[in-house]
Amino acid sequence: MERLFNMQKTFHENLHGKLDNLTTLERENITKVLALAMHQEVSALAETIHYKSHHTRSADPDLNNLVYESVDVIRYAIAIMNTWDVDPKRFLEAYNDKGAYLNLTQQLEKKKWEGQPVVIIDMDDVVVEFRSNFSKWLKKEFNVDADISSSEYYFIDALRKTGHNPETVFIDFLNTGGFKRLTKVMGMSETIRELRNKGYWLHILTARPEENLRCKYDTYAWILNNNLMIDRISFSTEKFRWCANSQYYDTNSIVCAIDDSPKHATEYAKHGLPVLLPVMPYNQNLAIEENIHYYTKPAEIINLIEKLR
Repeated sequence: MERLFNMQKTFHENLHGKLDNLTTLERENITKVLALAMHQEVSALAETIHYKSHHTRSADPDLNNLVYESVDVIRYAIAIMNTWDVDPKRFLEAYNDKGAYLNLTQQLEKKKWEGQPVVIIDMDDVVVEFRSNFSKWLKKEFNVDADISSSEYYFIDALRKTGHNPETVFIDFLNTGGFKRLTKVMGMSETIRELRNKGYWLHILTARPEENLRCKYDTYAWILNNNLMIDRISFSTEKFRWCANSQYYDTNSIVCAIDDSPKHATEYAKHGLPVLLPVMPYNQNLAIEENIHYYTKPAEIINLIEKLR
C-alpha cells in the first residue's frame, strides 16, 4: 500500500508540483478536480458492464477494461488521500475498521428480535473504561492531571485551567482512535454473555457522535474485536426518546437500561424506565430516586435485572 501511495504521489508531483506545504484552500481545489475526474472514471467503469437493463446484451463484459478503469478509480482516490497527507497505515486502519462495521452489521442483521426481554446498555464506563483511559491520554498528550475521582465527567475544569478547550481536546482524542484503544470494564463482557445466555436481547445505545465516522467505525471495531455478545448497536444523544420510538417500547419489553450518565439515568427513571448505574463520583445523589438502582461491580447486574423482570 505504501508503494501504491508513493507511485501515485510521484506521478502527481511530476505533473503539478510538490504537495508539501499546501494551504487548505489549495488542497480543497485539488480535491475537487480529482473527485470530478474520479467520477468520470466511475462512469467509465460502469460502461464496462451491461448496466442498462433496457439494452440488449450483445457481448460479455470486457474484463480487461473493467480492471483498468478500476485502477483509475483507485489511483484518483489515493491521489486525494496524498493531497491531505493521509498515511497508508491510516488508510489500512480505516479499511479494516470499515470491514469490521460491515461484517458486524451483517452478522447482527441476520438476527431478528422476537419479543425477548430487552436490556439497553451504554458503552462508556459501562462496557469500556472511558474516564480512566481518557485521563491517561490527557496526561501523556497535554500533561494535564485529570482526577478520575472528580465529579466532572470530561474533566472540564482541569482542561480549562491549562488553557485547553475541552471540546477540541475530546475531538482530538476521538480522531486519533481513542475509542478503539479503550480497555474493558472488568467483568462486564462476562455479564453480557450471561445475560444473552439467559435469553435477554441486548441493545448497545451510546451517545457517542455517530456523525463522526472515526467514532462510529471504531465503536464497531471494538465490539467486534472484543467479541462483545450483543444484538444491536445504535447511537443517540436523547436515549429515552430513542427508546420511546423503538420497537421495544410499546410492548413494554425493556426491562431496564444500564447507563452511568446522570442525564440519561434521570430521563429514563422519571419516565418509568428502571436504570442500573455503576457507582461513580459524578452520578450519585441524583434528584430522582425511583427506578434508580446502583451497582458496584458488573457481577451484581444479573440479580438486579432478574428482580426487575
